[in-house]
Amino acid sequence: MHWAVAFQRAENRYVGVNCGIMDQFASVCGEENRLLQLDCRSLEWSGFDWPENMPIVVADTNIRRKLNTSEYNQRCQDCEEAIRLLEADLPAIRTLRDAGFEDFEKLCWKLPPRVEKRARHVIEEIVRTQKARSFLASQDIDGFGRLMNDCHESLRDLYEVSSFELDSMVEIAQSLDGCFGSRLTGAGFGGCTVSIVENWNVERFVVELKRCYSVKTGQVVDVHISRPSTGAGLIG
Repeated sequence: MHWAVAFQRAENRYVGVNCGIMDQFASVCGEENRLLQLDCRSLEWSGFDWPENMPIVVADTNIRRKLNTSEYNQRCQDCEEAIRLLEADLPAIRTLRDAGFEDFEKLCWKLPPRVEKRARHVIEEIVRTQKARSFLASQDIDGFGRLMNDCHESLRDLYEVSSFELDSMVEIAQSLDGCFGSRLTGAGFGGCTVSIVENWNVERFVVELKRCYSVKTGQVVDVHISRPSTGAGLIG
């Protein structure tokens, strides 16, 4: 069994969170200065070089979440309901990725409004991920950043897992010089945002992000400047 699969099962069965495998896989298979694209069904993956002059700024809202008591599992159930309802027209569907954007557009009217919103986020996020690969391959960071911004809007409006603090952090980041894109990261309901910032302005970006976030929310933010790194391993 792949280690990432074992870690995912532990979180599903012991913690009680119906999470995917992305975090666990990245923790095991991360590569220095490369982003990963993962097929969560087959576990096939590939890496893409990340520009050396492009720090990744992780900002912690310091709003903690408890996924096993939040609405996270409800979002998963909504997606499962969408699959069940789409099966009548798409008998081969196993997950929402099997629907495809065009099929979903034709059939989405059959879904209850809330379920349609949740499923639409997933379908459109798959399209964004495919576009992101092309943008990274051509080193188009502007395009990649726009996809990050679009993703946050979708997480906020369709999947509805954002919060006042997360939205505030993202809006501030997007308004600052040198920021290509910003979005919440993780499961939402609190936690962190991630922003792509040009190296020449990263120190000023951090100062302004902290100041503006504190003014708007009254909260203190912890900021970490990072780059893609290798996964966890044994130190002997």
